[in-house]
Formats: sequence, C-alpha cells, structure tokens
Amino acid sequence: MKIKIKLATFFLLSLIMSLCLFFDNGFLGFHYPDSLSQSPIRSVKIVKGITTVNGKPLFPLGFYHVSWQSTAVERIKAMQNIAKAGFNTIHVSSTTDINDESSYGDFLDRSAQQGIYVITEQQINLQNVVKEFKHKPAVLAWNIADDVNDGKQTPHDIRQLNHKIKSLDSNHITYISGYSDEIYKFENCSDIIAMQSYPIGNNDEISSTYRRVSLTRETVAPFNGTVYANIQAFSWSDSQEHLKHPVIPTFNEVRNMTYQALVAGAKGIIYYTYYDRSWYLPDHPQLWEGLKSLVPEIKTITPFLLQGSWRKIDINYPNIFGAIWVLNGQALAIVVNASDQAIDHLIISLPISVKNLHSSVPEISEMNFGQGKLYGKIQPLAVHIYSGNL
Repeated sequence: MKIKIKLATFFLLSLIMSLCLFFDNGFLGFHYPDSLSQSPIRSVKIVKGITTVNGKPLFPLGFYHVSWQSTAVERIKAMQNIAKAGFNTIHVSSTTDINDESSYGDFLDRSAQQGIYVITEQQINLQNVVKEFKHKPAVLAWNIADDVNDGKQTPHDIRQLNHKIKSLDSNHITYISGYSDEIYKFENCSDIIAMQSYPIGNNDEISSTYRRVSLTRETVAPFNGTVYANIQAFSWSDSQEHLKHPVIPTFNEVRNMTYQALVAGAKGIIYYTYYDRSWYLPDHPQLWEGLKSLVPEIKTITPFLLQGSWRKIDINYPNIFGAIWVLNGQALAIVVNASDQAIDHLIISLPISVKNLHSSVPEISEMNFGQGKLYGKIQPLAVHIYSGNL
C-alpha cells in the first residue's frame, strides 16, 4: 500500500512543471500561499459552476468537524492538523454556548492565518452567526440545511432561509447537503448542493457515488449552482452491530469514491468526517495517511477540474466511469473501476481526438493508448489517470 501511494504521488507530481507554465501563483484554484487574513475583503461567488474567491477559482478540499461535543481548543487543533496536511477547507459547527461566540471568532481568525476556508453550520441561530462573523476572511459558505432529504424541512422552507441569509450576507455562498435521489427537489435552494456518499458498511454499492453526484450536477446546472461531494471517511455507528463490528473504509475505497465524484463533475470534496462523537480520523492512521496522499494528486489536476472543458467518456461496462478534460492544448483523462471485479479486455473510445495519452502512474496501469482508444486491463477499484496532448 505505501509503495503504491508513493508511486502515485511521484508520477502525478511529474505533471506539475508543465501545468505551472499555464497558471499564475503555482496551483491556481487550490489555495493561496499567503494567509487569508492578508486579504480582508472577501467575495465568494459561484461563476459557471465554479467556486470563486475574489474572482479566482477555488477547489475546496477538506473535512467535516462535527463540533457540537468538542471544545473550542479541540476544534482549533483539528483545523491546524487539516491545514498541516495540505487541505484547504473545514466544515464546522458553531455551537449555541455563549462562550463559543467569542471563541468562534478566534477560530475563524486562526483559520485565516492557516489559509483554511470555513463552512459554518448553526442549527438554531444561524442568522445571528452570519451577522456576527460575515466579515471574517476565512468565511467561505454558510450551511443552511444538512440532510435535506430527512423530511424535516421542505424545499420552500430552505429557499426562504437561503433568501434571508443572502440578504444578510451577499458576499458569501450558501450550502446544503443531501443523500438521496430526491435531491432534485432542492434545486435552486442554495449555491452549493453537496451529495453524500457513505456506502461502506451501509448496504450500498460503492458505485452509487458516481450516479448520485451526476444527478446533483444535473440538478444545479440550470441555476448556476455547483456540486460538492461528501465522501465517506468514517465507520457507521448507528446500530449495535456497527458498534460491535465497525466497517472502516479502506483508503482504496475512499480514493475510488473521490475519483468517481471528480469524474461525475464535483467541484469540491468535503470528507465526512475528521471528527464526530464516535469517530476520530487520526485514530485510524492508515486511512489518515492515505487521505493526506490525495492532496498532491488533486492539487496537480485542479486546473483541469476548474478551468478545463469536461466531457463524459461513455464506457459500455457496468460500474466503469470516465471523463476527459481539455485545457490549453492538454488533455487529462480519468477512468475509474467502481467494482470489485477486474476487466481484462476493456476498450474505451475517447469522445475527442487526442494525439497521445500517457499513464501518470505507469507502474500500476495495465492499459495502453492507440487509435483514439484506451485498451487493456483495469483492476478492481483501480483509478487510472492519463495526460497527453491534443
């Protein structure tokens, strides 16, 4: 496992030098090298399906921190660990504790110093929180509704709340998260719809990630919204069976779901979760170290994800998904096997003309390119990443 992670990182980093020729400030769209506090005037918008901060595209990549039962000190420590690992976003809870009002302002200031953007949820007094903290440089978005499919709020209710929050703060965006195919009912309820994918240990197929993120992308497209993916990085603890026999996702499973979401058109990834009352990610070092290794991978391809022209690759095999992006005469293609079966003779016709494609991780790729097609073998849960020229 460690060898594969290192190989993947090494060969993906080989793309960086050529990509940096096209983009200012290194990895445009991932995060800014200076602390956010140096840029006090913030304007966060969705432009053509992309999150922008002061006009620059951003790919949010980070974690939930379910802060209701943690302390302010623990919340800051989690943010610092996430920042140290190279992530750029945290989704946290502002509690109703009167002591949290001042400490939350300190948390936002410290996040800005670390270059971390913050999505805030507050289930009772969100409007007060918005008024109090909307000027903080770390603010990215306000979570106005979580688990929108649970029947507690109607789409009309959420649209009304969205209007109230936007009237209080026109400089930031709003966020909701859902988990079912009925997400389409919540179109135009917020700037961001995040689709949850938590199939491991939950009697669901890992391949459901692609389908649900795709559905969400189609839902937000007519309204200039954007889609994020909430990818599982925890074990379920909602039953005695789960508590007795926890099913912890492997890094390969989480990486596979991550790339399914990217291929489906996600413009941000917020993993659930770094912490909640029954889960602390650093207690699972293999998964935590693996997730850290994803940062340079995604950072490398971020220009394509945000500014490239995306095309779906139609693949006539179940649970094999692909997409290709074109940017400045370069192509990036990703193919994901979201099944536990190897495909020995896979043939993929590309939807555009490409002169060449080379695997970014040749030691673990068993596919070749020729006559406009990728062909060969793909292993279970494999992710193939290719780069080339038009």
